[in-house]
Amino acid sequence: AAIYDHALKLTPETRAKWTAGSIQNLVAVDTEKIFGVTEEGHLVWGCLLSMVIVMIFLLLIMGPSTIVGMIILFLNVPLAKTIITRMMKIRKKRVSAADTRIEIIKNMLQGIKITKLNNYESKYQERIEHVRKTEMKFLHKELVVFAKTNVIV
Repeated sequence: AAIYDHALKLTPETRAKWTAGSIQNLVAVDTEKIFGVTEEGHLVWGCLLSMVIVMIFLLLIMGPSTIVGMIILFLNVPLAKTIITRMMKIRKKRVSAADTRIEIIKNMLQGIKITKLNNYESKYQERIEHVRKTEMKFLHKELVVFAKTNVIV
């Protein structure tokens, strides 16, 4: 609701910079991210605590050979960072394509009379399908990187 209220208070100059599709997409993405942080934010401290406890128990049970496993575990952090950076670049492109698609649909719906009277449905459908294919291409790339990550890690 706060994001919606803020969007209503935008000046005309600021509103001209943002399309309705991008604002709608930002609201959806921001809401999803806030939910994700509340759902998994505690993992920041929880995972570190779990790792320390598990390492202590492994050292007590298995001895010094556990240190090799710990080193490998910590060496995977830069690899994970690289993979996450790549996924975020792909996600930005996908979100941009989604913004474009939402904007096309919004324009079509706002001018539905003109669209119907002039039989522009097929033209809009072609544009939407083209943008959707682009969006799906980026989603596929993102999921391939995610799958590779699951195989590696």
